[in-house]
Amino acid sequence: MTQAGDAVALSAVDFGRCGAATGALRTVTVKDFRGGPAGWSVTGEVTDLTGPGGAIGADRLSWTPVCVAEEGSPSACTAVAAGATLAFTANGTVTGGEFTVDAGLSLDVPAFTAPGGYAGVLTPTLS
Repeated sequence: MTQAGDAVALSAVDFGRCGAATGALRTVTVKDFRGGPAGWSVTGEVTDLTGPGGAIGADRLSWTPVCVAEEGSPSACTAVAAGATLAFTANGTVTGGEFTVDAGLSLDVPAFTAPGGYAGVLTPTLS
């Protein structure tokens, strides 16, 4: 698994208003050339975002993932919008191939969150 970059920037939200700060996960590429019947999954773990006004809980970040199998891949991949899993391929008779996983990100910022930069960590894991 590789990822195109290691930083994600989210859009700004006006002070005093609640709203969504949006951005995109850097593309994750999965190359599965193991052979055999085992599928895989990419999960994401998020920390709270901390900044000048304290913390914005990790539970306020949601994603809308997309998973694409490259032409010729024997497996299909499935994107998952709820929970920690971003995408997976199921176990099967023949598995493998090359896949790209992307996701739109949305952070629900509470009203009157102190202005300034907030940072957290979203760690994708392949298993």
